[in-house]
Amino acid sequence: MKKNIGDILMILLVVAGLVAILYPFVEDSLNNFLDYQILNHYQRKADEKAAQAQKAAHEKMVAENERLAKEESAPGDDPFDNPPKDEKKPTVDYYSQHTIGIVKIPKIGVEIPIFDGTTDLFLSRGAGLLGGTSYPVGGESTHTVISAHRGLPEATLFTELPELVIGDRFFLENQTEILAYQVDKVKVIEPTELEDLRIVAGEDRATLMTCTPYMINSHRLLVQGHRIPYVPEMAKEMKAGKKKNRLRQFLMVGGSLLLFILVTGIICQRIRLMFLRRRRYDLAFVLLDDESQPLANETFTLYSKNGRRRMKREGQDYQVVTDSEGRGCFTQLPGASYQVRQKDWGVKVKVKKIKDRYFSLVGKKNKQKENEAIQIHKS
Repeated sequence: MKKNIGDILMILLVVAGLVAILYPFVEDSLNNFLDYQILNHYQRKADEKAAQAQKAAHEKMVAENERLAKEESAPGDDPFDNPPKDEKKPTVDYYSQHTIGIVKIPKIGVEIPIFDGTTDLFLSRGAGLLGGTSYPVGGESTHTVISAHRGLPEATLFTELPELVIGDRFFLENQTEILAYQVDKVKVIEPTELEDLRIVAGEDRATLMTCTPYMINSHRLLVQGHRIPYVPEMAKEMKAGKKKNRLRQFLMVGGSLLLFILVTGIICQRIRLMFLRRRRYDLAFVLLDDESQPLANETFTLYSKNGRRRMKREGQDYQVVTDSEGRGCFTQLPGASYQVRQKDWGVKVKVKKIKDRYFSLVGKKNKQKENEAIQIHKS
């Protein structure tokens, strides 16, 4: 009974461990799938939207950027210091309505939506435009600040942003064009420091911002870049980044699936052994020589599966001696694997399946049948 309870506890622990291990990978894959749906929905709407409507939306963002530059507006509150709100789970269409662009970072395989705010809901799904900074449409005297989390268990987002160095490129895509930026500054600041996020007169700048150090989040990492001309050859760079992201997702999903299969197999094996141990079997055998003649008065000892532990019966080593017909029998054994041994040799036996009623020799087809015995040949 204690053994069964131990098996059940072990199975529960394995299941809990499996869930804990797989959760981040599965959740990240699901989030990437949702991001893909959001981006696809956003791009499809952009394709379907009339050119006049696209132009109007673009001009509205440009006008807002001009106002920000003229008023020298300060960036808004720290996006990572907002307490989480109890918000209802929105639809893909809701996310798409609040999507104003796409940030693409080929070096680290990132391609996620840019939302028009930095609420906890948006930052759990992608990047957000920091309030008080320019919309991602480019132009002189603009500075767009794109924020995203790092180290979320359920999404990668900007987790690998520290890998970017001066000279690397990232891209911001809106409804009308793709803007290219080259990294010229990487800096760590306090959450209250805003000077590096302000608009620089005459310049077209973009900043990618996330928390640092990893899992401590006491400071903010800024990866800043200036606008450079976008040329068609850069499309290959972005395509390579998308392939990197897909490969990562494939490896994560594939690895999770393999781990799931492995652990499931272990659990099934433990359950099988648990049921087998609850049943009792007689291990009957007949000992024969090379000429298939019975061997009498041969003593055999029953060992555990690995042969390191002698099995006991009433406190003594469990042994049997073959009779005149070479027969011996270990009775009332819990279903499991054993070794039947003499001093210098032995054989392995086990109950293979729960539905089996008798033992079989390991690695051989010889199986004990009703009213019969396993044939063991001593060479």
